[in-house]
Amino acid sequence: MSDLLEGQSGDRMKKIIAIFVFLIALLSVSTVNAQSISNPLNLENVATIPNRVYVGSNFILTGTIRNVADRSLVGVRITIQGGFPFSKTSPISSFAAGTLAPNQTFQFSIPLTIDNDATSQQYSLQIKGGYSVYDPSVTKISYVVNSETMTATVKVDKGVDIEIVNATFPQSIVPDMKNGEIILYVKNFGINTADQVQLNLAAEYPFTPTGKTYFIDGIKPGETKAAIFHVDVDSSAAAQMFPLDMTLGWKEGNTQYSDTKTFGIPVVSAGIKYSLPILMQSNLAMAIICIVIIGFLAYFFLRRRTRKVRRSAKA
Repeated sequence: MSDLLEGQSGDRMKKIIAIFVFLIALLSVSTVNAQSISNPLNLENVATIPNRVYVGSNFILTGTIRNVADRSLVGVRITIQGGFPFSKTSPISSFAAGTLAPNQTFQFSIPLTIDNDATSQQYSLQIKGGYSVYDPSVTKISYVVNSETMTATVKVDKGVDIEIVNATFPQSIVPDMKNGEIILYVKNFGINTADQVQLNLAAEYPFTPTGKTYFIDGIKPGETKAAIFHVDVDSSAAAQMFPLDMTLGWKEGNTQYSDTKTFGIPVVSAGIKYSLPILMQSNLAMAIICIVIIGFLAYFFLRRRTRKVRRSAKA
């Protein structure tokens, strides 16, 4: 009787162990299935047309969506979400990609616009992918609706990018100077032409602009233009480098833009300006003195020699 009970108890234990092993195996399979559909969409080959976009410009964003899961995705829908600097002019766009088999791709293109108050940098654009998938780890009778968010990066350049590349001064800038000339060279590093360019010097100590505004019809991409200004210099200005602001204004298409650039003006001592002529005058004076002394010594030795010759002749 005891042997029979022990046998039944052993059978029960084997059944319990078998059930336990089955549950563990089922849990493992469910986990694998759940992991296999994690982020099944992959964003690839993101590009823009044209390849350079700038503030206020229109462009087309292109890319590829790939199904990297081990099963088909049904009812795939791609949504291009807004957000600065695309929010004001580019509404949220959504389009259907249909069913994507494993490793199948879907190419998209969407028109977008860069807001006028964007700056030159890289911006992120969120792309949401919605889909339905058969996932036995969740349910065995229906498809599960899910989604994931992908990120595209769009680099924004300046349409017009005017920079001061050089500053020259035909005459030394000294204290108490009147109408001193300054020549600024500006270059457009952008990809658009700057039209109706106006450059204005600020009035900052120790300078008072006498010709503070300069006009340029246009500066093409990569082009350098010279702007000429004139300033008065305060009589008490120290000999040092002074910063001075210049305001830029231009039209890009139908939009007016402005920017401020800073450059340096070196003020030198008035004594330094005349140091070279004074040195030349001093050297000339020394040369004259040396010539006079040499002439006097030559005359002295010549006269002495003449006397000796006369004395020898009389003897």
